[in-house]
Amino acid sequence: MESLSRGLINLSHSPNHKARLINKQKAFNHHKNSKPFALLPLDTNIELGGLALAHCRLTKPPILAVLKAPIIMNQESCIRFNRPEYRWDTAESPASFVLRYVCNLRRFISEGLGSKDYSNAILQTIIQRLVNEGYQQTTSPRLRDYLILSIKNQTLSHCSALNESEAFQWIESELHANATAWLRCWRDGLLERAWRSLERLEHTNPNSPIYSVFHASSAKPSAALSMLGVEVATTAGLKLNESEIRTLLNEARIRFAQLLADEISETISDCSRDSVLEEIRILGLNRAFENLDRTS
Repeated sequence: MESLSRGLINLSHSPNHKARLINKQKAFNHHKNSKPFALLPLDTNIELGGLALAHCRLTKPPILAVLKAPIIMNQESCIRFNRPEYRWDTAESPASFVLRYVCNLRRFISEGLGSKDYSNAILQTIIQRLVNEGYQQTTSPRLRDYLILSIKNQTLSHCSALNESEAFQWIESELHANATAWLRCWRDGLLERAWRSLERLEHTNPNSPIYSVFHASSAKPSAALSMLGVEVATTAGLKLNESEIRTLLNEARIRFAQLLADEISETISDCSRDSVLEEIRILGLNRAFENLDRTS
């Protein structure tokens, strides 16, 4: 089982992925040491700067409810919310698809049970079953629903080896589809993947540092364009004027929002526009999609 798990996790380190890391510009190394940003409560609409929460680890769990406010969306939004080309429940390899989120899942389980060993054992069992049996004709409408049920079932099966009272308390309070800690974990995973995709876009076109500009703006949302230019010059080695920074920042916002919308649509079975917007609302990601205009 251990060797199988290692082999599956190595899928995320394909030759192309390794080559990308090897060819990474040295200027990007500083991002590894970025200071963690404060995590916003789940029911808070994310400001531009809040998008940097994908680079942070959780501090205190919020006790606030899921966002209930209506979605405010620019009528001229250039984001497509219904791109159904690829979905979790039609993936050729369910195990590989789920491995996208394995780091966040491991952290979520470890924090809940207070044990990395049991976290690994639970995840290994889930991945093994996906390899052998796939999703078993699941009726779950979203990947996060399928996964939280799988985590719950595997936690119950390990209760005899765990502190049962603590395990059952965690099961009752956190192991359901709309639990705040679970939604926060899932949201962070989607944001992290969107950030990595944006970074890859910059690597393919280093002269258009959309990741560097957006990262700098997210870290320091009140910074003037001139200050962002200084940051980008340091991290990407490019000197840009304020007009260029403004154009890149607008493009980065649009690209990031589309990447995030695509990530969300791939994790729900009904990837219609309305369903994607509803998932955005539930996860508290509204602000990432507001006031996006290619002419601004």
